Amino acid sequence: MTIAQRVENGVQWLDENMPGWLTAIDLNRLRLSSPCRCILGQLYGEYMDRPDELDNGAAYGFNANWVDGADEVWEFGALEREWRGVITARREAARAEQ
Repeated sequence: MTIAQRVENGVQWLDENMPGWLTAIDLNRLRLSSPCRCILGQLYGEYMDRPDELDNGAAYGFNANWVDGADEVWEFGALEREWRGVITARREAARAEQ
């Protein structure tokens, strides 16, 4: 599954389960590798406080797949870029509709 597909899974889950999530994310604080500054950290206080159904956060783009070293760093960076892009695009679309 690609980074974009995983993030889309996360977006769909959030849209269905956390209305208003889009405005709750502070892009200035967003760091996917930080348990308190990631998407779920900002919404739940800490990544580990997420709902049990998100136990595999990687499948939803909330976490990197557990690999070693540079690959994991690359994946967190790619996930963060994808989330930033999706959030920015959705916010811009919402403003255009107003």
